[in-house]
This record gives sequence, C-alpha cells and structure tokens, in this order.
Amino acid sequence: MNRIFVPLLPIKLHKDYYLMRKILLITIAFIFCTLQLFAGSPWLKRPLRFVSADSVLVWGYDGRDCRNIALKCSKDAMVYPILLTQKEWKERKHIYKEWITTSRKINNVGEFDAADNDHTMYDVATALTRAMQLFRMQGDAQYADFAERTLYNAVMHTANDSTLIQGSIERQLAANLLFTMPGLIYATSPDNDVYVNIYTNSTASIRTASLNFTLDQITNMPLSGSVKLRFNNLKPNTPLRLHLRMPDWLNMRKGCIRSFVGTDSLMPSIFVNGHEIENFKVDEKGYVTIDRTWNALDEVYFDIPLQMQRIVVNNTKKNVQPEGVFNCNNIGWQFGPLVYQLEAPGYFVLPTWHPLIDNELSASGFPMCKIMLSKTQSATMQQKVKHADYFKLLPYADGTNHLATTETTHIK
Repeated sequence: MNRIFVPLLPIKLHKDYYLMRKILLITIAFIFCTLQLFAGSPWLKRPLRFVSADSVLVWGYDGRDCRNIALKCSKDAMVYPILLTQKEWKERKHIYKEWITTSRKINNVGEFDAADNDHTMYDVATALTRAMQLFRMQGDAQYADFAERTLYNAVMHTANDSTLIQGSIERQLAANLLFTMPGLIYATSPDNDVYVNIYTNSTASIRTASLNFTLDQITNMPLSGSVKLRFNNLKPNTPLRLHLRMPDWLNMRKGCIRSFVGTDSLMPSIFVNGHEIENFKVDEKGYVTIDRTWNALDEVYFDIPLQMQRIVVNNTKKNVQPEGVFNCNNIGWQFGPLVYQLEAPGYFVLPTWHPLIDNELSASGFPMCKIMLSKTQSATMQQKVKHADYFKLLPYADGTNHLATTETTHIK
C-alpha cells in the first residue's frame, strides 16, 4: 500500500497562515466595497467645500443684492454655515434617501405644500441646509437648482412680504437665508475643482491648499442671461477644472424633478478668451466642465437664454382638461430662476398661450409679465380670444399676492 505523507506545518506557522489569510480577505473585501461605493455612484471620495460667505462680495447694479435685501428684512441677519460632520458623512445614504422623499413635497417656488407645514421658513431652511450638505457629498447640480429656486422665490417672497410682522421668526429666517446665499455661490475640491452654482454679481477670494486667486462674476441675472467670469491674481498656467452649472430650466438635463414646456432645450454659448467652446457636454452631475490651465485675466463668457416656460412637475399633466386647455388654478411659469404663479379661477389658457415679459419692472426689480386668459374652454379659437382678458403677473419674489389682476377686459 502506497502511503501519502502530508507535511505538517508547525503549529505557530499554521496559526499565522490562517491569520494572514483572514486579514488578506478582509482587506480585499474592504477595497471591493469601497470601489462599489464610489464607482458609478453619486458620492464623491471627499466632500466639497463652499467658499465662505465672508470671502464673497455680492452687489447689484440697483442696490438690490441678497445681502442688502437681508439687512432690510432684518438688521440681525446672520449666516448659516453649511457644516458637514463625520456622522453625517457616514450616514449619507440614509440622508439621501430622506431627501428623495422630501424633494417630492417641494412646490414650484421652493416651499412645501400647505398641507404639510404651512410654508414655514423653518422647514425651508432645514431642507436647504440638507440639500447643500448633499451637494458637498455628491457635487450634483440638482441641489443647487433647489437652492436657486428657494432663494429667488420662497425666501425672497417672505423677505419682501410687507404683511408679515417686522421681527417675526419667518422674516428673520428669510433674512438669514439670504445672508447665507453668498456662501453657496462657489465651491471647491482638494483636486483643483471650482464650482459655480449661482449666477449673480460677485467677487470671490478662493483659497485652497493649492489655489489662491480672485474670481469676478459679472451678470445681470435674472434680467438677462449673460455671465462673465474673470480670473485675477492667478499664477501662470494654473491647472484648474471650472464647473459651470446648467440650470434645470434649460431643459438640457435628464432626470430632473421638473420639466419645462414651451421651448426646446435652451443651449447656451460658451466662450473662453473670445474663443467659442464647441460641442460641449453637460455631465451626469449637471455641469459643463472646462479643464485647462488658466492665467490671470482669463475670461469665460456665456449667454444663458431666458424664456418664459410652463413648469411641469414629474412630467405629469396636472390641471389639463381633455380639450388640451389648462385650468388657471395655481399654474406656474418660470423665467430664468424666477417663478410666476397664476391663480385665476374661472379662466383657462391654451398650451400655446405663454406670458409675455413686460418692459415694466416690479417693486423688487424683477420683470413683470402679462398673459391672455379665456373664460371659455370649449369653443373655437376665435371665440376663445373674443372672451379673453389680459392679466398682469408679478414674480412670486415680490412678496405680494400673486393672484392674476385684470389689465384689460374683453380683448377685441
């Protein structure tokens, strides 16, 4: 009989072998899980940092910038820093899951439906803080979309609402949020990324471990869509990735909570030092990225088309009649970041009837518009026009009643 001899390892070596094998398997599993977490997922490897509000100077040509509006609303306005703790970083998946549920309850002006919480600024402030924490962890434009929608509409509305008592908690929170706004305009990463999230006149002192320069932003948004960025005090041939947010209202991105009806995708033109960038793409995060070396006085210019569009939530056809006529009960239109709400009970509007921007500005300095509404929904086009009225619409940011007001009756 042939005998098989199996060499035996010494007991100590035998234990070390299995210990090392166990450590190796745990290490491989950890690396695999890490790759699975970040590859093809929304999470960044390291969170972004906002350029602090103290490092950003904002201004308006007519004195109506977010800081001035905040101080007029409350002299005690203060900044809400968007902090991110280690615990929140570890619980990011749970936070993201909660946000998906929360975001579905937010209406066109960046508030919550009245059935949920009576439009309180406290809940708006909480949602904005959570959204910008998620932006820091994901770098996704959807959170900057929410910040823009909320600040330009719900928050501005509360700050400009003269019916609210001076010193009330609602006005104080609105003032705090507007005072925080400069600290949400720009963000950076440890890897020479600079994000531009909100388009408004500003000068930012941007400092990271490898960057130290000043960035000017010159624009008349939301009156016009032209934006110029200028680099100052930058070392020659500095490598930097500049991320420009393409707002959801341009209809260039997929998967947004809202879509906009009335125009096709509004493709901007982008120039660097006078040379147009052709065939640029909007990435999965909602930004156009310009990756190159930069020098002092380099400029980026782009013109974002601004057009009046009707807002549709989740691609539904809410308030649509079988004949294709919209019941004028809380319909929203958007012009750039500004929302115009329409409540005109008993009136109807055809899908092709869009508000027209008026030359007149509202009390808040934003464009006013007018729209034609019909008193009948089942008639010929001639009859619809005959029984129509012109209505004047104010931006929701004005803080006044946004019920449509008749300008002329029975258009001939």
